[in-house]
Amino acid sequence: RVDRRQRQMCIRDRMRSVLKGITEGIGLKHAYVMVQNKLGTAAKVYYQQGLAETDPLCQFGIALDKASVFKKMLEKPASLMITDQNREKMLRGISATQQSVLPQQFMMMSLFSNDRAIGIIFADLGDSERNQPMQPSEYIAFKSLCMATNKSLGKLAMTTQKKTSSNNSNATQRRA
Repeated sequence: RVDRRQRQMCIRDRMRSVLKGITEGIGLKHAYVMVQNKLGTAAKVYYQQGLAETDPLCQFGIALDKASVFKKMLEKPASLMITDQNREKMLRGISATQQSVLPQQFMMMSLFSNDRAIGIIFADLGDSERNQPMQPSEYIAFKSLCMATNKSLGKLAMTTQKKTSSNNSNATQRRA
């Protein structure tokens, strides 16, 4: 039987790998994953790399009960780069307090396992680079890593499902 704990460890390892790829491979300063709860009513930063433990982003969470860019990102696979030029429009529906926690510029992409939304991966350049715009090449590399992670999560879910189905079938045969 595929142990739930083993699956969670696999997911955790994949999250750590993609965050490390974003910070050490692409060279972005911060990377973090906001995971939605099982009911899909809220999401909270659960994994991070490059942030100080006291950084407010480590505690960032949002309700998903009203229209927002985050809610839309969890409806279907999508990516977005928030810049000085589009920030006001894209963060409409997010409270000023929550907006103040977010970096001035950042990129994000929804995380899916097949058709099931898991959360959103974020990355930014950090405060010291605030006035420097993110480069298109960084955004392309970020999207590529996130898409590979989505594919990997989908394969993990299918493998887990097959093993669970096979184990259930074997248990039924033994009882017969």
